[in-house]
Amino acid sequence: MKKIVLLIVLLSSLVVARGEGIRFFEGTFQEALQRAKAEGKKVFVDFYTTWCGPCKLLSDRVFPNDEVGVCFNERFVNYRVNAEDKTFAAEVKRYGVKAYPTLLILDPDGNVIARQEGALEIDGLKRFALLALKEVLPLDQLYEKYRKDKKNLELVRAMLLDAPDFLARLSGQDYDKWEFRVERLYADYDKQKSLEQRVNREDFKVFTLYHPEAVKNDRVLNHVAAHYGDYVREVEPMEVSGYLFELSFMLTRELARKGDMDYLKELERVKGDLKPVYDSLMNFAGMDAYTGLKMLFEAEYYLYNKKDVDRYCRDMDTYFARLGEGVGYRDYLGAVDALYEALGEKLTIEVAKHGAVWLQNALKFPVKPDEQMRGLIMLGDCFKTTGEKEKAKKSYEQAYVVSLQFNNPALSASVQDYVKKLDEVK
Repeated sequence: MKKIVLLIVLLSSLVVARGEGIRFFEGTFQEALQRAKAEGKKVFVDFYTTWCGPCKLLSDRVFPNDEVGVCFNERFVNYRVNAEDKTFAAEVKRYGVKAYPTLLILDPDGNVIARQEGALEIDGLKRFALLALKEVLPLDQLYEKYRKDKKNLELVRAMLLDAPDFLARLSGQDYDKWEFRVERLYADYDKQKSLEQRVNREDFKVFTLYHPEAVKNDRVLNHVAAHYGDYVREVEPMEVSGYLFELSFMLTRELARKGDMDYLKELERVKGDLKPVYDSLMNFAGMDAYTGLKMLFEAEYYLYNKKDVDRYCRDMDTYFARLGEGVGYRDYLGAVDALYEALGEKLTIEVAKHGAVWLQNALKFPVKPDEQMRGLIMLGDCFKTTGEKEKAKKSYEQAYVVSLQFNNPALSASVQDYVKKLDEVK
């Protein structure tokens, strides 16, 4: 369950159904409440900041969606609040907004009916609204119905689709209890419903939520790949491609890093049954997807299994050069991540120098603040290893400045600790 959120973000970033989307009211907050009262509606409020990555995800990928627009425009007066705009200081204080995005559903008097901190994907946002208006049942009530009708697979599917958002609001023993129940529900559902019966939008979503990783000879990966044409008639093609890519890419990488030569067999699928998937998603700037991925996975095979760092660095430099204008921030950062993961704390000065070059190249790209902060901290670590204390300090201090954008004192303090620990080094 803990990997569900990452996959949702990946798929959400690939799929956008553009249309009218949510219509946001232009006017003051009080005028929005008055409009809601006059129209007999509730109020949906999005508290955001301009630097918040998840806020941008909502703005660019979720709010413009046709289905979201139909759901929200019929039921709410929709309003957006830039939480850093002093004009809205009273609203930010009144509703205790400290995390972004914060989504509220209010009655026309401004009382909170429902609250959500953090971004939601399309179906999750719609369900958040419908739950607040009591147009659908929450998971715990659905579960009570299920206990009386355990063969109702549509009811089970509804619970599985609702579970991620439901679990996100729990903690401690309640979380553990419901996580166990949900895992058991999926296991039973998987046994009772054949793969051939699942070629539809709802069951595809269940796959993405509960089957986020593939193993060798993976039945779900093979099934969706074999029925790719059928699925893209039910689901957005890029969403299907994104899911198959995630399963295939991560499986091939895992096998290569473990030294399992079957990674080569999985790699062959890139120019076989999965060719349409990789061709639609990967840009190797003149190289075909198979050639580019073979270079990448072969380099990682030698790094993780032979500890051949020199070869890895040479191969990755060649890989970046072949990518040309197609190279990006995540390519460089991923290469440094691999060095850290494969070698742990055993980075040599020469390896750290190589990592520093890659990270400096990565930071030339415009990236989100959280990615910039992480890259700067890693760059500081590399300079610290090479003994370039002043460069390390500058990188850590830049990361601290970036961290201030998150309005999270604990985060900024943890970043500042890097500078303090560096000052303690003689």
